[in-house]
Amino acid sequence: MDKRSIRISIKEKLQKLSKEERLSQESTLYPLLFEMTEWKKADVTACTISVGNELNTYPIFIQAWKEGKKIAAPVVKGSTKELDFYIVNKMEDCREAGFGLIEPDPSKCEYVSPENIDLVITPGLAFDTEGFRIGYGGGFFDRFLQGLSVSTVSIVFQEQIIENIPREPFDVPVEHLLVGKRVEEKN
Repeated sequence: MDKRSIRISIKEKLQKLSKEERLSQESTLYPLLFEMTEWKKADVTACTISVGNELNTYPIFIQAWKEGKKIAAPVVKGSTKELDFYIVNKMEDCREAGFGLIEPDPSKCEYVSPENIDLVITPGLAFDTEGFRIGYGGGFFDRFLQGLSVSTVSIVFQEQIIENIPREPFDVPVEHLLVGKRVEEKN
């Protein structure tokens, strides 16, 4: 399957996930992330602000604030398809951006250079077990991570895992992949 077909397939799977299934998987993922050595050591974590059918990242921001950590979110730099990250101290400092995205407002948030980011929670649509991923088609995170020495983790629903991701020479796999597990209800 090519990348376009994979994107369509995974988007359909995510759309079919019930609210209960989402919450069940997310409830297994957040504790895994917050117990990671990389999370505990990180002073500055980078994370996208979720929209639509994406895994809810708001609890990650809330936990970072509770722990006194800095958490940054990306802003797309014009037509260069590059990302700048800004520290988010509260969601009210963010704004709607193109394509329905939410991003920090650079006039209200502090810029953080890539070298000062300790952990990147890397988004994507589809992942294989080796950490290779297919994003939303812009190549933003692959460009950002290219040549950067930083810990990476992706937190994903089971439905986002496929056997094999088509790879390009510039693809950067994530180091750690946390996959949601359904919590079976006990009768």
